[in-house]
Amino acid sequence: TPSDLTFKGLSIEDLFRINNDNAIEDIYELSPLQQGLYYHWLVEESSSLYFMQTCYTLRAENLNINNVREAYQELVNRYDILRTSFSNDHNARLQIVHKEALVDFNHKILNKDETDPVFLAKIKQEDISRGFDLNKPTQMRLQVLDLGYDNYEFIWSHHHIVMDGWCMSILINDFSSILNDLDKKQPISLEKPAKYANYIKWLSKVDKQTSLAYWKRYLDGFETATELTFKNRKRTQGQNANFKSESIYLEEELFEKIKDTCNDFGITKNTFIQGVWGYLLSRYNNSKDVVFGSVVSGRPADLVGVENMVGLFSNTIPVRLKYDESATVKDFLQKLHAEAIESSDFHYVSLAEVQSQSSLGMELINNLVIFENYAVADTLETDNKINIENINVFDELNYGFAITVKPSESCLEIEFRFDSNIFDIESIGKMKAHFEAITHSFVSKSQTAIHLVDYLTQGEKQQLLVDFNHSKVDYPKDKTIIGLFEEQVDKTPDNIAVVFE
Repeated sequence: TPSDLTFKGLSIEDLFRINNDNAIEDIYELSPLQQGLYYHWLVEESSSLYFMQTCYTLRAENLNINNVREAYQELVNRYDILRTSFSNDHNARLQIVHKEALVDFNHKILNKDETDPVFLAKIKQEDISRGFDLNKPTQMRLQVLDLGYDNYEFIWSHHHIVMDGWCMSILINDFSSILNDLDKKQPISLEKPAKYANYIKWLSKVDKQTSLAYWKRYLDGFETATELTFKNRKRTQGQNANFKSESIYLEEELFEKIKDTCNDFGITKNTFIQGVWGYLLSRYNNSKDVVFGSVVSGRPADLVGVENMVGLFSNTIPVRLKYDESATVKDFLQKLHAEAIESSDFHYVSLAEVQSQSSLGMELINNLVIFENYAVADTLETDNKINIENINVFDELNYGFAITVKPSESCLEIEFRFDSNIFDIESIGKMKAHFEAITHSFVSKSQTAIHLVDYLTQGEKQQLLVDFNHSKVDYPKDKTIIGLFEEQVDKTPDNIAVVFE
């Protein structure tokens, strides 16, 4: 009956139409970010927007493909979100959890000619082009390509509406554990996970009006959108995005200085990177008040079992950096950190609702900072040691520019991901150099007034201060100005000499 479901708004007649074959386990509303992603899919079902693909090469002796298939089926059985379809037919946007879902698993043995990178890239692109039908479960699939010599290419694909990046590491690690149990011919040892419905129930208790009031105060007075000044052209109507990426690596001595700075200031590396990017935007825009987007985990600490739930929790929020000239680098970063902590209770409303609190509306944010605080193990613990190599992720977001921070034990990779229809490589190269210059200044000049921190490279300073001012020219020292003027009159007597307006 409707009372048995998480969502209580269905009539008995509606439920019968949905569940006439008794195949439904639960029905509930969408989370804030799911609402936005579902809207984009309804507008253009064939778009690859919010398609996510995680690929890696797996090296293993005697990999049992039948067990791989069964492990994947167990994974789908284990998590309700992987058996979910979406509906817009009942005066509400709903997600419908099915008791069972036919898994989309494909295994293919490639011949030698098919194992080259170009052919593999074609297979991956074809997979992206397939997209997903959100009207049907499941919104994830796994393709395993046998490359020969105990090497396999795993291609995990899913629509972002069902889960975020954190979940992918949970799934792959669970998959490893299940596969290990199957190889040993023993029962699945994983404990039953908490349901995504628990999060939806938790969301229903959030005081939305209090959250929106916070964001209204937070954005009050911000009237001019922050621009990426290196944007040198606009994407034409109907033109698909063509994303490329460039990275810098903050490592060795610089990485240690960043760690020490964060520890001394009592801030996170995420805050540090946001501070660098926000300050660079402020210099590009000649403003001490800028806004950009940040992706937050969206996992409430007081929800039992949330750290191992699979579903879409992440959300996008605005980050505003407003500072005084007198503030030091330390003041600047600590203020940003304090505001991040203060805002954390209000991360659970949709970005569209947050944007509605600003006069800029949907123009409020045009770039993102994403800090990845999850990882996939490079070795899976099974009877046969399995090594994972060459992990790469494809995802197409609704922004032309994003910075993704990929932390490790000894390095921060800063990936600049951009639509090459809008930005060119040369502009991104300058942006990378400016970002790194500010990073060096922040760790070495923490007591310096923030407005004195320079972002120009030494080469750019040389060009601006020396090369452009090199105005020395040779001239005839034995002639007067009047004499030179008369010579010019003789050469071009019909030309205009002076214009007065």
